Amino acid sequence: MKKIGIVGSGRWSKVTIKILNNMFCGNIKFIIFTNNGKKQIESWISKENFQNNYFEVVKYNQIGNKFCDAYIVINAPKDHFEISKKII
Repeated sequence: MKKIGIVGSGRWSKVTIKILNNMFCGNIKFIIFTNNGKKQIESWISKENFQNNYFEVVKYNQIGNKFCDAYIVINAPKDHFEISKKII
């Protein structure tokens, strides 16, 4: 199973997750990296009632510990550089 890392938990992360979930239903594990929005994104995922895909929500400091096949960085622009360095 392929893993996609979503960095961020705001509006655009949710839009992106919905699109990817519809495209890859049942074939993707989403790992969502966030520091401030963990409970909110978990609640949103539960409310959306996504089926067949696996979701995991962890803090930013787990980026180096969780291997993903691809990452999408959608957090605050001021943090893009530091997050991208951790991914690489």
